Amino acid sequence: YFKALEGCKKILGVEHPDTATLYNNIAGVYSRLGQLNDALDYYLDSLEVRAKTLGFDHPHTALSYNNIACVYDKTGDYTKALELYLKALKTREKVLGVEHPYTAQSYNNVGCVYSRIGDYSKSIEYLSRALDIMQMIYPEDHPLLLECRQNLERVRISIDNKVK
Repeated sequence: YFKALEGCKKILGVEHPDTATLYNNIAGVYSRLGQLNDALDYYLDSLEVRAKTLGFDHPHTALSYNNIACVYDKTGDYTKALELYLKALKTREKVLGVEHPYTAQSYNNVGCVYSRIGDYSKSIEYLSRALDIMQMIYPEDHPLLLECRQNLERVRISIDNKVK
């Protein structure tokens, strides 16, 4: 990826959507390696280029918001994660529509963060919306649909445990 990034910068320039994609891919590797500070740096570079070249109302820009939010989510900065997941959701609703798989993913992500901060009513609201969308577009045994169901069940269990 680093060699590709250097070539891309030379040929297409620093402010090109393909350059942003390479920043995003490098960040993804760093994230999988658990090097979250490096991941965040490259995700931020990707967002900067995407915002300049594609605008704020573009699916790839929404992806950058989502990916940055994932890093904050992993580090426990739920306020920042929620803010960016909501930005991604708003853009995805506007650009992709409310019944798109990526929009469903955003609802799921927002719902999970609300669960982590203990706002179970909002968590159920967002996770239920994600589940509704996923049930329309995925077969019953699709991993994302199953994961969403598990997320919703975890929240319900947390509520039950809190009541007891």
